[in-house]
Amino acid sequence: YSPYQYGVYGVSPDGPSGLVSYNLINAFDMKVRTPNDSSGNAFKKVSLIDNFSIQGGYDMMKDSLRFTIIRTNVRTTILKNLSLNWNAVMDPYYNDGPNRLNRSEFSETGRLLRMLSSNFAAGFRLQSQRKTSATPQIDPDEAEEQDMQEANNLRVNPDAYVDFSVPWTLNMGYTFNVRRSFNTLTDAEGLVTYEDTLLITNSINVSGDLNLTEKWKIGFNTFYDITAQSFGLTNISVYRDLNCWEMAFDWIPFGPRRSYTITINLKSSLLKDLRLQRRRNWFDNAIF
Repeated sequence: YSPYQYGVYGVSPDGPSGLVSYNLINAFDMKVRTPNDSSGNAFKKVSLIDNFSIQGGYDMMKDSLRFTIIRTNVRTTILKNLSLNWNAVMDPYYNDGPNRLNRSEFSETGRLLRMLSSNFAAGFRLQSQRKTSATPQIDPDEAEEQDMQEANNLRVNPDAYVDFSVPWTLNMGYTFNVRRSFNTLTDAEGLVTYEDTLLITNSINVSGDLNLTEKWKIGFNTFYDITAQSFGLTNISVYRDLNCWEMAFDWIPFGPRRSYTITINLKSSLLKDLRLQRRRNWFDNAIF
């Protein structure tokens, strides 16, 4: 028992450890000659891969299984609107079901690494041009006339504020997940074997918002599970700018968490607790 096991930093691992970790992070660009340049010496840089990383480790003090799990990530952006991201977790050792054996994956199967899980995500974003007559950003030098705390919150959390300067936005995302799973099989003689299976899930997420007027904005967010062929959490929100005040209506129209919330409060972050709220929670729909 260690008195530090419930502390912030936890406890040291049992036994000696001599871990050497590595983390390779790189980006790939290429130079393209500008066709309209008469001199022929002008180039522009084009990003091919925004981030490519591999990380893992090697524990010199262990008597076996010295190599750790290897994690990789590749991220890139195409045409400024389409973002692609791939993550994978791989094991250099051969696995007998959930157990790691002190034999390399290459010596047993001919594969360099064994894939444990993988995730691929694609995101596409469209939005209209920002209005030039939008309200200027808060200047910290004008602290005497404006709320400095709200200005700091705006810079740190821009997504938490409703932006009427963008008339409409549309976001679409696709996620594909693969995870290796092991089913335990026991024959008549009590011999235990493992069945290696891959669990595959994929889903689509769509969200966006639209300015109905200069003071009204409506937004939505929905999730569809392609594997289960069912909709997930769907949310519709309506926002009304009331000058010094604001009103928000959030509605989950179907599913086990059907609910709605109406909130009216002051815009100032210092007076956010001064509000009038009517809420109907999802558990109010339950019948006992």
